[in-house]
Amino acid sequence: HYPLRRQRQMCIRDRISQGRLAEPTSLAERLRADDLFQTFGGLRYLADLVHHAPLQATAPDYARRIHDSAQRRMLIEIAAQAGQSARDMEREPFGIIADTDAALSALMTASAPDGHTLIDAQAAALELVAELDHEAATGFSPGIMTGLDCIDVRLQGLYPNELIILGGRPSMGKTSLARAIAMATARRNPEVLVPFFCLEMDRRQISRRNLSAFSYEAGVRLQYRSMKRGRDLPDEDRAHLQQMGRQVPTNFVLDDTAVLTLDHIRRRLMSLSRKGRIGLVVIDYLQIMDMPGIGYGLNMTTALGQITKGLKQLAKQLSCTILLLSQLSRKVEERDNKRPMLSDLRESGSIEQDASSVLFTYREAYYLEREGPKKGETVQDHELALHGCMRTMEVICAKSREGPIGTTRQTYIAECDVVMNEEQAYG
Repeated sequence: HYPLRRQRQMCIRDRISQGRLAEPTSLAERLRADDLFQTFGGLRYLADLVHHAPLQATAPDYARRIHDSAQRRMLIEIAAQAGQSARDMEREPFGIIADTDAALSALMTASAPDGHTLIDAQAAALELVAELDHEAATGFSPGIMTGLDCIDVRLQGLYPNELIILGGRPSMGKTSLARAIAMATARRNPEVLVPFFCLEMDRRQISRRNLSAFSYEAGVRLQYRSMKRGRDLPDEDRAHLQQMGRQVPTNFVLDDTAVLTLDHIRRRLMSLSRKGRIGLVVIDYLQIMDMPGIGYGLNMTTALGQITKGLKQLAKQLSCTILLLSQLSRKVEERDNKRPMLSDLRESGSIEQDASSVLFTYREAYYLEREGPKKGETVQDHELALHGCMRTMEVICAKSREGPIGTTRQTYIAECDVVMNEEQAYG
């Protein structure tokens, strides 16, 4: 009887999907060639099914029961698979938890009530207007402000669910800018957590830069390179550092693990999110993250694409902004104009595609110092040009889904790792 029931269901489904009526006469034509159909009574069999079917008014309730039973079966399957995987001593527990969480999330999405994720366009528009009215009345902005023009003016702040790429060649100050953005976010927004995954530096190096930047603000201006050894610092300077240390916000969280993977980031952020809302996540930087699949049928482009896609999903899941630093191709150095472009991103296709915005750091002084006077340029003219841009960092917005692209000039005090707006430095 089961094969006939299965075939009957397929015929009903096909007719309904075509917008046609599924009733005994039409179904009998489709099933007439089946000997089993004739054995069970042919058209009389279908008529009997209709006769014993529940009333039309009760059909939704029966459908819900069938749907609920299917969900319960899938939930039992997920639990059984989780139990089986947990007994496999070769598997890492977090991987099992992540797989189970993904399966449960997919089931939850599929099982959500009608309208759970759907909204008509008019309602969405009116919801946005209400948010804008609330912002105008209260001054509250949904974006997180940092005090830096390259973020607040160019991007209108840091918004949830966004992946921002910050690229640059070595010595262009991308880590300095990322640290400055993270620190400014933490100081101005004490209600959110700001984790900083620092692969390229350890916590001591980041802390030296934090203290040096704070000392610059206080007028002491202790260079971070002078903080490597305590015996090289006078008592007065160490007393200043004690004061600066107490000003570092506790919602700025450092993670300097030696090996950083996407799973590690996900695990740490999920754990941290239980302590408070995450506003901004900084990862320094993409190309030195560990990629377990490399060498086992996975090339670099695909591996980087999986990371950026995973980080984009994580930003949406946690409703936060992720700032991901990226190294640029050496091809930048081969051009006369060394300002970065989107094509300079290594494996730029996948990275650029997943990013909400792409920023680049560029320092003309770095190249002027190393190249010397150009042909026909005097030493005095070269030194004057170098002096004019020594403190300038250009932050180039090469992609923005929410606004125009362009360049913002920031003041960069390299010896104290300070990035500030130009009017703050010269106003």
